[in-house]
Amino acid sequence: MNLRAPLTKAGREYSLLWGEDFVDPGFRSKLRAWCEAGKIAHDLSHVRALSAEELPAEERALGEALAAELLARPAIMGVFDEGCMGMFNAIIPDHLLNPVGVFKERLSQSASYHAMTRVRDEDALAVRAWYDKAGITFRTGPNEASDLTDGQILEQCRCTSPRRGSPTSSGAIASASSISKVSRISPRRRTWWRER
Repeated sequence: MNLRAPLTKAGREYSLLWGEDFVDPGFRSKLRAWCEAGKIAHDLSHVRALSAEELPAEERALGEALAAELLARPAIMGVFDEGCMGMFNAIIPDHLLNPVGVFKERLSQSASYHAMTRVRDEDALAVRAWYDKAGITFRTGPNEASDLTDGQILEQCRCTSPRRGSPTSSGAIASASSISKVSRISPRRRTWWRER
């Protein structure tokens, strides 16, 4: 899964090559260079460092205010089963996060799921009613393998029910997971869909 990012993170040298297809003369020329020398040189004359002075004033002020708030009031980020899928590049090292005011609490997806199973139907339905009242549209179908179903929505409602409690002891204010298939809410259309 994205070999380039783990190699960069691990500090390993590598060459990157891309093209429309394998018959492109430019691609073949670069591939030949790599086969002969083990390296590919790309034109990087367009690359330059970003200076904070070039940022729009309003966005820069917002970023500086957020940075100051994180340093004054550090955030705890709940991370479910960090690295469980072998996504080395998705693990942000503590020594990079901590100095900017973000700390991790490592959590268990199994513990979270167990807590979900203890949520009563009426509590999950109350969460669903809240979604409906908020105007969120669910496009559902009958097939759990290809559609988003009402039953799947109810399971997600168990996950977000306040009755579930939290698998975190610190009350983490943010969460991150290595799960690649997620459901999301579109802020523009306020429509729930399942990412495939």
